[in-house]
Amino acid sequence: MKKLVFIFLVFVSVFSFSREDFTKNEKNAVLKQFTEFQKAVKNKDIKAIEKFIDGSLYGLVLNDGPAYRLNTESVSYDEIVRYKDEFFESLKEVTLVKTDLKNNEVIKYTKGEETISADFFVMEEDNYNWGHKGDKMFEVSAFYNDPEYPSAAQYIFRMKDSQLKFICIYSMP
Repeated sequence: MKKLVFIFLVFVSVFSFSREDFTKNEKNAVLKQFTEFQKAVKNKDIKAIEKFIDGSLYGLVLNDGPAYRLNTESVSYDEIVRYKDEFFESLKEVTLVKTDLKNNEVIKYTKGEETISADFFVMEEDNYNWGHKGDKMFEVSAFYNDPEYPSAAQYIFRMKDSQLKFICIYSMP
């Protein structure tokens, strides 16, 4: 069953979006801001994270007794602050990829069974959680390819008024 879910996630990721390139300037702007985001995550700087959150974030699972939230519910910035340790723990994979600002690309991270990469895409159709057709998006994908326990996580960002906004985390066991 887990393998079917994993295959479905990969299928949705590959075929749901147009892979149209951004302009060089747009890619560079995204990567510069993503580098700032990575630095804030590494330093566990919750105040610096605030500029990347636009209202709420989908997909963050909060599991602190009565405050348990499913990953299909949005989480406000105030809740992220309250549960910042869980928030930063859920983002550790994002810090493993390196950005190459000269070539406007993300260098794939691979270690053992784990692979983390990133891609730019443009929404082909409206999505309730992510955005609207034509929105410029950036996605970091982490896969752990253990045959018995595969898992995946996707970290979704959207460009909004030239600002990179972190909007969603999708993870599967």
